[in-house]
Amino acid sequence: MSYCNPIGALRKRIAGRAGCVELVPVRRRCTLPFLFVLFSVLAACCIPAPAQDTSSPKNVLVLHSFTERKTFIELEPLKSSLRSHLTAPVNFSIEYLDSVRFDDAGYRKSLSETFHHAYKGANLDLVVVESYPALRFVLDYRDQMFSGVPIVFLGVAPERIQGQEIWPGVTGLTSIVDVRGSLDLALHLHPDTQNVALISGVSEFERFWNQVFREEARLHHENLKVIELVGLSNGQVVHQVFTLPAHTIVFVHVLTQYSAQQAFSTEDMLVTVSQRLPMYCIFDYCIEHGGVGGSYPDQEAEGREGGEIAARVLSGENPENIPVAVGAGVRAVVDWRQLRRWNIPESALPPGTIVLYRQPAVWERYQKYILSGAAVIILQTLLIAGLLLQRARKKSAMEAVKKLGGRLIHAQEEERARIARELHDDFSQRLAAQHLDLGQLRDRLPESELEERALVQKTMKKATEISADLRSLSHRLHSSKLELVGLVPALSGLCEEISEKYKIAVHFTGHGAPLSLTNDAELCLFRVCQEALSNVVKHSDAKSAHVQLSANSYGVSLCISDEGRGFDADLRHPLKGIGLESMCERLRLVGGKLSVHSELMHGTEVLAEIPLSLTANQAKVRTNAAGEIES
Repeated sequence: MSYCNPIGALRKRIAGRAGCVELVPVRRRCTLPFLFVLFSVLAACCIPAPAQDTSSPKNVLVLHSFTERKTFIELEPLKSSLRSHLTAPVNFSIEYLDSVRFDDAGYRKSLSETFHHAYKGANLDLVVVESYPALRFVLDYRDQMFSGVPIVFLGVAPERIQGQEIWPGVTGLTSIVDVRGSLDLALHLHPDTQNVALISGVSEFERFWNQVFREEARLHHENLKVIELVGLSNGQVVHQVFTLPAHTIVFVHVLTQYSAQQAFSTEDMLVTVSQRLPMYCIFDYCIEHGGVGGSYPDQEAEGREGGEIAARVLSGENPENIPVAVGAGVRAVVDWRQLRRWNIPESALPPGTIVLYRQPAVWERYQKYILSGAAVIILQTLLIAGLLLQRARKKSAMEAVKKLGGRLIHAQEEERARIARELHDDFSQRLAAQHLDLGQLRDRLPESELEERALVQKTMKKATEISADLRSLSHRLHSSKLELVGLVPALSGLCEEISEKYKIAVHFTGHGAPLSLTNDAELCLFRVCQEALSNVVKHSDAKSAHVQLSANSYGVSLCISDEGRGFDADLRHPLKGIGLESMCERLRLVGGKLSVHSELMHGTEVLAEIPLSLTANQAKVRTNAAGEIES
């Protein structure tokens, strides 16, 4: 490319695709726009265009020996491998041959003419053939069909080309047909086998492998009897199979024809035979129709390797310079479903056996769900255990609180009794002695000392009142009447004492004396009544109150009611009074309960209920009159 420098009065004309520049005179007023266009064109010419693959597409014809397309497992790996090794696009044409008819020379000749007319203008770069029938057909008619086109074969057993010189323009990949391995596998899984039935057709391909099978059985299994069911119709094969003796297995080697759609097809025959006897095959197509398995090469790996060889040929390498490769090694392949059908344990399989269609075990299928469920269950178990432990600790703490509350109340009662005894036996006696001393002092004074005698008399009266108050306090702290005469008289006396001292009419009613109450229960009811009446005196402003004690075969209830001003009776409130707290705790210790009903300006009702204890060593039976006691 040549470049010219712009000069003020020149315009550049781009001539041709080669980038030549021709100089012509122009007017001055067009200089600047012209220069801009010039530099743009020059920049476009200087920037190299992106590289593009200008290679022409490669055309590949693939010939499969059989009409059954499912058996051509090598095809897709072959295509993928070939395209991955070439930068040029590759076009494939696939043909499936009816090799069962290849014994007819006229059929083969007419088929070759068909291919000649079909692909004479296709510009084929390569022909890939699979299995020996297609290879033999192409070699016999290559000059008429694909003259000069290189050939790559795969899936051809070494026995079919053994001793022959490799043909010009031909290379490929051999595939092992392990007849001995398939037969040994079948006899290993069925050690009691005495007969083997060979089901096959009569095409050249089938005849060759039938002979290989016979020779293998004769040379390596002399005691095995081969029963040949060769060249029979599908219905005849099934009939013969049902007459076979026990301890017989079946080997099938039957080519299928896509063009022959029989009422009872070859696939139907294979399924029926597999339900009658264990069925094996030299080639793996029977696994899809009830066969147990056999010893087979890895066809996908052979397809990939065949694609690599084909890529080398398409890249320009001479086929004669590419040695024929040996395909992948064989390995035992079995159908898990047929193992279960014939009760063959997997432990009986040779090492390295590939098991197809195995249904995953419960653990394999639901592993993540089982682990998730187990984790949830373990977590729930830990939570439940924690809750139970917390509940046990709470229960233990509650029991400790109950014991502590009982001990406190018991200690309180003992302290009350001690103080009551001190007041009654000590202070009351001392006051009585002081009263006597004052009386003696009064008697010693002259009668003329009226004022002094009156003062002494007044002091004696005050001592008497103090003594009476001390006795009353002593009785409130510890009622000896409760221990001596029982609950009903003690409650009646308490009501009389309150009425007399505080001028409040307290009415007591006892319906049906209690049948059996422990000392603790009687003391509890007495303290509840005492506390409730104390609250009536202090807080209710009531003029009267009612105390009702009733009993039946289920328990004892004590009801204290008034018509005072009422209060908030929420026993669950944390700030409830110590009196209510004490009553609740006392009743809880003896298995009872307390309920309080109160409305503002409509009075209060306190109800204490204790179930009867009929245990002889806990109950103190009291015999009282069954009538009604009132005060």
